[in-house]
Amino acid sequence: MDENEKRNLYETMKSVIESAINEKINNPKWSNKIKNVNIKAQLTLQVDKNDLVTFKLILDKGSVSFEPGTVENYDLELIADPEDLMWFCNKKYNTLTMLFKKNKFGFKKLRIKKGGRNAKKLLLLSKLLVFE
Repeated sequence: MDENEKRNLYETMKSVIESAINEKINNPKWSNKIKNVNIKAQLTLQVDKNDLVTFKLILDKGSVSFEPGTVENYDLELIADPEDLMWFCNKKYNTLTMLFKKNKFGFKKLRIKKGGRNAKKLLLLSKLLVFE
């Protein structure tokens, strides 16, 4: 994958994720949760069988940061196919589908690292990424 394709992927994913989170920020039901959350997530997109692109998603007391690169001491890492992740955000795929079905590369649609003791953050992040 060349740099132009990576840039386009970054811009697309950034707009999807920021739109979903900004929708939640403007919702009074979610505003307190977002103002109190502190999550460092590493979002890895599997664009080919062996090609991975990594972004960092940081939610810190109401501010959202989504940038290319890796983050140190992350709470969790989500690995997914970009298409599957967008279908998840648009509610075509639910959480169970993402966790237990396989993608076109033969891996689970959503793979999680460091999820055990961060289960609450994982559930909150998955709810934040879905459009209402």
